[in-house]
Amino acid sequence: MRFIVTVDDSEIKRLERLSDLNLKDALEDVGEYLLQRIALCFRFERDPKGNRWPDLRKTTKKNRRGESYHILRDSGRLKDSFTKEVSKNRVMVGTSVKYAKTHQFGAKKGQFGTVEAKVREHIRNYKGREVKVREHTRKITIPWGDIPPRPFMGITEKDKKEIMDIILNSIRRRIIG
Repeated sequence: MRFIVTVDDSEIKRLERLSDLNLKDALEDVGEYLLQRIALCFRFERDPKGNRWPDLRKTTKKNRRGESYHILRDSGRLKDSFTKEVSKNRVMVGTSVKYAKTHQFGAKKGQFGTVEAKVREHIRNYKGREVKVREHTRKITIPWGDIPPRPFMGITEKDKKEIMDIILNSIRRRIIG
């Protein structure tokens, strides 16, 4: 009498491939996806959910004097500053621009305190006459007016699904080989 035992170890081999799973490639793709989403927010001047950003104030438009009226893109510094950092099991997307947080969440007038600003000597028009103004200092609130939030970072339900699809597709490719 004989017994023949055949072991199909293909499932075990698939599990072994998962045991040393490195999601870095998938997280690279997730990071790129998030950077594209941020770029779209700036391009269309909308938050991640698709809501329009508050328009520029009249004073801001007046100060730009016919230059670009694009919101948060005066110099392009903030828009172009986003980077991703990827490790084996984590992706971080962000910016090192200090004022990004203020634009993401908004700020109330004077929220950051006051500063002493030096005002240079200059000529001013007062009641139709030119008047010389001496050099002096002035206390200025920071910010000098309310800044409305204009979110450019955030993850919607649609984004969560897309991120999961990116990761799951990477795992499937790893299992199947």
